[in-house]
Amino acid sequence: MSSAPFSSMPVEALRSIFEPAIEGDDMFVFALAHVCRSFREAARRSPSLWTTVRVSAGNRHAKALVDVFLARSGILPLVVAISCPSAPTMTETTARKQRILSVVGALRAHQQRLRSLVLTVDNIESAHATINLCIGPAPELVQLVVTVVQTGPGQSEELDGLQHAFQPCPNLRILTLGLCRLPLGLSSVVPRPYATLTTLTLEGVRGRDSDLKAQLEMVPNLRHLACVHWHITVQDAVGNPVILESLETLTVVDKFYGTSGLAIIDSLTTPALVHLSLHALFDGNVECEYATVAIDFADDDMRCKVGEAVVGYLERSGWPSLLTLKLEHCEMLGIDMICILDNAWRLQELYLAGNIRIDVFKHLAGPGEAQGQLCTPYLHTLNVTDVPLLPSWIEDVAYGRRDAAALGRCPELEVNANGCGDIHGWNRIRWDVMELKVTWS
Repeated sequence: MSSAPFSSMPVEALRSIFEPAIEGDDMFVFALAHVCRSFREAARRSPSLWTTVRVSAGNRHAKALVDVFLARSGILPLVVAISCPSAPTMTETTARKQRILSVVGALRAHQQRLRSLVLTVDNIESAHATINLCIGPAPELVQLVVTVVQTGPGQSEELDGLQHAFQPCPNLRILTLGLCRLPLGLSSVVPRPYATLTTLTLEGVRGRDSDLKAQLEMVPNLRHLACVHWHITVQDAVGNPVILESLETLTVVDKFYGTSGLAIIDSLTTPALVHLSLHALFDGNVECEYATVAIDFADDDMRCKVGEAVVGYLERSGWPSLLTLKLEHCEMLGIDMICILDNAWRLQELYLAGNIRIDVFKHLAGPGEAQGQLCTPYLHTLNVTDVPLLPSWIEDVAYGRRDAAALGRCPELEVNANGCGDIHGWNRIRWDVMELKVTWS
């Protein structure tokens, strides 16, 4: 049976073929339009194929490309990503800045259709100039990402233009700022422009702990917060913690041997927290990345500080019902980690990385008695990465949990160990015979 030629296929059928084909590569629509006349007509008559556009200011035709997408997308919501990478010469830098401004200027007439905007620029001046063009309402805007690749010395700057850009934006839920901050002047604006935010990511912020608190007080309805590579010190942590009643997910990423992560969790109280991820608060095997900060405490002192800070934060938050806990390169005393596990009794997934004491694994294995109390009785997944451990530690945990599961005291545990050293083949055979769910890679 011969197949019908493409020219006889309805536009709707061709559109259903094109849409998955252009996922991840919005420019592929041009290639499709050059296959044949029927493809070209179908592409032009399908606004949904032109709603996502990613352009770089390094492309001399960036403005023309955006104009095509804007014209052919009709009245549908837009997803736009604009990048302005560093240029090799001052002349090209000026040209790229003009291109990105012309692209944003073209978008302004369609700002009410913006669903998502991702803006990546090479310096804070370009960020200011670009955001200042976006005055006016953006009723469809759900996600806004502004990332500054390079900044000068000192504190990260406030993006003053955000006081008026995209306002009002009643549906904005996701905001990501890299090496820049919300203007503190927003705290006095009524109604607060970003009060609808549910997800906030702040990366590479330099400043005082009070700046973090001021940022968070502007967004009282947060459910997800990520603080990545802040540059503040514990000494700057002053005043009462900010209470985020609705926060469900907190991610804090430091640089292995700093105090910013500790200052952040010292600044928060989150009674509704469900998912907690702490990364690189301290790793004794990694040298300090803060070249200008003098480290005047021993490793054991730092482990005490990390443990006290995390336990204090969770205790202050009323020991929230955590379901997921990630402690990756966050060395602390074994007694503090055991305290956390004992109080996180609803925990279902546990991720550990770095130097973890054997006492922690013994505690996870349980008392080995039918009447003994098992910590984290709902735990079903344990992921261990880059932890110097013996296979017997993992075996004891999996075996102890299997016995408890047979008695109906907990679910059967699945253990994944990655980068934890080599094991003998007989270990794997033994685990298979014992029917333990252990993966070692």
